[in-house]
Amino acid sequence: MTDYRVVRSRRRTVALQVDQSGSVVVRAPMALPAEEIRTFVEKHETWIRRQQQRQVRYRAEHPEPTPQEQEALRRQAKTLLPQRVAYWAGVMGVRPTGIKITSARTRFGSCSGKNSLCFSLYLMAYPPEAIEYVVVHELEGIERIRLGSLEPRIVTDAFAKRLSELPKICPHFHLSLQSGCDTVLSRMNRRYDTAEYEAGCALLRRYFEHPAITTDVIVGFPGETDEEFETTERYLERIHFYEMHIFQYSRREGTKAAAMPDQVPEAVKKERSEKLLALGHRMSEEFRRYYLGRQVTALLEEEFLYDGKRYYTGYTKEYVKVAVETKKDLSNTFVTGTLKTQLTEDIYLLVEF
Repeated sequence: MTDYRVVRSRRRTVALQVDQSGSVVVRAPMALPAEEIRTFVEKHETWIRRQQQRQVRYRAEHPEPTPQEQEALRRQAKTLLPQRVAYWAGVMGVRPTGIKITSARTRFGSCSGKNSLCFSLYLMAYPPEAIEYVVVHELEGIERIRLGSLEPRIVTDAFAKRLSELPKICPHFHLSLQSGCDTVLSRMNRRYDTAEYEAGCALLRRYFEHPAITTDVIVGFPGETDEEFETTERYLERIHFYEMHIFQYSRREGTKAAAMPDQVPEAVKKERSEKLLALGHRMSEEFRRYYLGRQVTALLEEEFLYDGKRYYTGYTKEYVKVAVETKKDLSNTFVTGTLKTQLTEDIYLLVEF
């Protein structure tokens, strides 16, 4: 039996985390019995061992850099980062006053009040896309960075932690799921399972306060039984997404799935789709209601006329759509206030301070 540590909170779901040292942490609701937690861990023993092996491989493949290696990273940073800063500064029309390379471990980059940039040499050990994100993040003139769709396996403890240290990152993450049933995921040839996916969601919720997590789901994939669909339905409700994009499986000639047996009838696909659309609508409302009475900041974008009144609508960092009643042109303006009530089905009224 795997040793593990339990962290209880006012969460709804149980999630597993294997940190970089290989230690196992179970994040569980306050009242969940210890026996149920133990059963949950036992059920996911295989996944835990796989994650621990991945951490061992990662440590073996990414040992602490030697002084010579650190110097090589520094030289690489001094060559590459000024080039990327110059490119993005030109795109954004800004002029940083200087660039400094340090050996900082806790943060990849920063920008001083005098618009001088500072980057860690360890940033060079990460993929090019990560370097681009950090450079854009630190340049003056960009207030928000919203990520696109993410591969579930990219969400590690280190990834979520470092991302949470970038204040311009919007806590809105789209993790494509496709199915909440492992047997269906296996037929889809996905390289993750539901436990791994749930662990990624738990990490994002650990490092970000009430993040918006959205996803894609396919219903009616060949061979999907009623029991498998119900497993997916329960899983989706447990994860509790902000938004779900529901797709009915569409048969395409020449693909492996098109030749699979037990194709699901169109009427069944439609029924399952309608069930998940209703579930998604309810979960989205519950997510947005969390912000009623709370202070939020929204970036307003466009004029909106409703019930004889003029508003400007925009989005919070969590992608909640809000409206401010005004006679002014507030396009491309940040406004801070309190969400008071629901204006329409998907727009909440923000009252400025």
